[in-house]
Amino acid sequence: MSDLEARLSALETHVESLERGARRWRRATMVLGAVLVSTFVLAATALNSETIKARKLEIVDEAGKVVMLADTTEGAGRLSLWSSSGANVARLGANEHGGDFIMWNAQGRVVGSMYATAQGARIETNAADGKGSASLDAATGLAQIALTDADNKPIVRAATEQAGGVLQVLGSSGQPAASIGSRAGGGFVVVQNNAGSEVGSMLVREDGTGKLLLADGKQPNILLETGADGGGALQLLHSIRVIAGLGGTASGGLLNLMGPEGRPVVILGQASNAPGGALAIRDSAGVRVARIGIDPDGYGEMAVYGEGATRKKALNARDE
Repeated sequence: MSDLEARLSALETHVESLERGARRWRRATMVLGAVLVSTFVLAATALNSETIKARKLEIVDEAGKVVMLADTTEGAGRLSLWSSSGANVARLGANEHGGDFIMWNAQGRVVGSMYATAQGARIETNAADGKGSASLDAATGLAQIALTDADNKPIVRAATEQAGGVLQVLGSSGQPAASIGSRAGGGFVVVQNNAGSEVGSMLVREDGTGKLLLADGKQPNILLETGADGGGALQLLHSIRVIAGLGGTASGGLLNLMGPEGRPVVILGQASNAPGGALAIRDSAGVRVARIGIDPDGYGEMAVYGEGATRKKALNARDE
């Protein structure tokens, strides 16, 4: 074979090789184009569909840092947010009773939360340093607001009760120090000492009458109350026993001083059998021994009694 023929044969072989390569590239290009077209079609279909499904969705900033994350935990949805400093500042999720929201400050301390409970819902707010908080609870038939001090001890409580509402200021031991609220008859105020014992109260009874009580923490000492007939009464007590009473009615005022047995030994007030006032002295058994008053004719009279008040000696102004 001549040199020319050899070169022509080699050139023909090279051309055939290029043609085979071109056919392979054409086929590959067609396959790639089909794949790209299919991908764009599928993407367009997903974007135009009513539902987009994913296990996790991340939103990042210009630097590629995650600023929002939507994912799942224990079979429930969760949405978390990060600040520009990289701190996780909020989370919206779910608990076994319902919704759940928590908010952190830049230092990572919980400063607010709101979540469902078995009874209803609860909202909490906390100081930035964790010293002091406020909370609101709502449940069927109950709503309550609570405040805590720097040691996270309850100091104020406001709540609804069956008959109305109550506001309590708590002492250092957690016992109520003062309470104000409402009951069936009306409002009430109660003051207690550090041991939780009542030392003062003011309330409205169910019949609409009022009552004021002062105590030493163990027993009542002073009782002031109004009567249904429009009158009033003041009582001094010792060991739950009345030792003095001052009352007022439509007929006038009356003062009673009691003996050891609880019976009146001194009675001062409007006379029952004559116009004007009267003073009566009785022994511990309640038997009258002396009286200063007015006789039926309007004269002043002083009398002393003996033998069970059956014998009487009297001094009357008409005898002058």
